[in-house]
Amino acid sequence: LVEAELNSSALDELIGSTKAGALREEIELLGAGREKKTDVIDPAVGVIVKKRIGDAVEVGDVLCQVFANPASDADGAMHLLNGAFTVSAEKPEIPPLIEYVVE
Repeated sequence: LVEAELNSSALDELIGSTKAGALREEIELLGAGREKKTDVIDPAVGVIVKKRIGDAVEVGDVLCQVFANPASDADGAMHLLNGAFTVSAEKPEIPPLIEYVVE
């Protein structure tokens, strides 16, 4: 199992946004998700997101941890993660956790 971290290069800023689509694609590249029903899920791989929208970050802070098997495309996944987080000097509007409830 390979473990890697995506660290912040921002100095005293805030997480402005995250791209859920990039995180989903990264997880699929590692083997933790499926593109089609017949794909096998690897339970040993995944991502732990350490910083959320609005959290303060400094240089070197861990934004997320990546767990991958050597056979997975960990380099490609890390490339996608580099574009998944943006930082801002101003406090961003934090989206609601629950958009709506289906009854």
